[in-house]
Amino acid sequence: MKCKIENCDRDATYKRQQVCQMHYFRFMRNGYYEKKKTRNPRKYGRTYRTQNPAGYYKVYEPGHPLADSAGTVYEHRFIYYRDINNEVTICDKCSDDVTWDTCHIDHVDDDVENNAKENLRCLCRPCNVFRGHSNTSMGKMFLTINGVTNTPAAWARTQGVRVAHNTISRRKRNGWSDFDAVYGEKITHKSTVASKSKCKYDKERGISLKPVRQEAA
Repeated sequence: MKCKIENCDRDATYKRQQVCQMHYFRFMRNGYYEKKKTRNPRKYGRTYRTQNPAGYYKVYEPGHPLADSAGTVYEHRFIYYRDINNEVTICDKCSDDVTWDTCHIDHVDDDVENNAKENLRCLCRPCNVFRGHSNTSMGKMFLTINGVTNTPAAWARTQGVRVAHNTISRRKRNGWSDFDAVYGEKITHKSTVASKSKCKYDKERGISLKPVRQEAA
């Protein structure tokens, strides 16, 4: 396999990126494959657009408010700024305050190459991180009650549960049934409130906002 860069006859040492060693390290240093002296698209009569190893496109737009030190902007951020909103203020999911320094421009369909404006939205960092995780993708221990599967931390935040997640985990390791580990009577420091407050991502992660408890069989 030869390097994918035009007019380069070297072997593609880095198979995933399909580039030779020279172009791979040039990209790692500069964020683009071409030599610095050929980077001005106006001078050479072409549009400068590259794709990084993660699949994201960057465009050469020196002087743009979102440009980095090399004069490039991620294409999805460039399009959002140009076509949708150049003054981001709130997250589209949770309405938390954001700025261009803190926001993430998210691809709704998860295709980082699809930079159509209808596929872009502005998210805060937590919403962008949690959107790709379910409740069960973020743990190693799972308990199932009446068809609902949660981690100990998620069960501890479920309405009607009065014990902390470490108590649920300890009970499970000690051989308790899933039901008893979650809903077994609290022995010490009894209280009438849940042991852990909810977070705003519980609903998105599938953590029940209503009790799922039923009598054990």
